[in-house]
Amino acid sequence: MVKLHMKKSHDNISPLDSRYASKIEDTRTIFSEANLIKVRFDLEIDWLLFLCKKLPSNFPTLSETSVNKILKFKKNFDDKSVVAVKKIESKTNHDVKAVEYYIRDYFLTDKILAKYIHLIHFGLTSEDLNSLSYAVILKAGINEHLNNLKSLQSVLSKKSKQWSSIPLLARTHGQPASPTLK
Repeated sequence: MVKLHMKKSHDNISPLDSRYASKIEDTRTIFSEANLIKVRFDLEIDWLLFLCKKLPSNFPTLSETSVNKILKFKKNFDDKSVVAVKKIESKTNHDVKAVEYYIRDYFLTDKILAKYIHLIHFGLTSEDLNSLSYAVILKAGINEHLNNLKSLQSVLSKKSKQWSSIPLLARTHGQPASPTLK
């Protein structure tokens, strides 16, 4: 049987991938693979900086210039970066290793940073990085959900005050009953 590689909306994982996508754009962004890659990247960078800045007796220190280069690299991570990581992943068949190699490739472009390649992913397992990444993503997702709930609560509060004098038809056992009054 030949599998066609056509994008069909009915092949989505859920309606959230198609007809409801515009309603949850921020949530989709938070839980996207692109964001997972970015969070892994950020954590790898933060870990290397932590080792070199906070544990100078065990690891070589980074100059302020090198730290700034790394922070600029981190700040400039974008969709092109995600595509580059995915390209590496297509060769390695390992998502976390692809992030590591992406950072390594950048460090190789600088003589000083190249001396720190051995500290990329130092002492970490893929599961360490994944567990932290998912925790960061879940926290962001929860915060987004709570912000949405606060907005909804605000709207409902305003509407309930605005409409407080309007009687509504009450229901009982799924049937219309008597009108409500203030």
